[in-house]
Amino acid sequence: MATTTMVIPAEATIQATFGPFVTGIMLQMMLMGVIVIQTYDYYRVFVNDPLRYKLLVLVLGAISSLQCTMDYCQLYRCTVIFYGNFDKFDDTD
Repeated sequence: MATTTMVIPAEATIQATFGPFVTGIMLQMMLMGVIVIQTYDYYRVFVNDPLRYKLLVLVLGAISSLQCTMDYCQLYRCTVIFYGNFDKFDDTD
């Protein structure tokens, strides 16, 4: 019966990979709040803008929201679902 042992990376390696990722998500969420406020203000102030501009703002806001959602899913996947399984850090869905 063969046993496999998992090699745990050094703490510095974990900090170098997940530290910037978590920090980036926090900054992204702060900027997402700015995007939401600017989108709200755009629709409130520029009521008479052409429909194509309004649709462009809507699409860009939706894409930004989707990006935030995907980043949070990746963070959850790496830190909750595969907690302690360091081989899954670099895998993507």
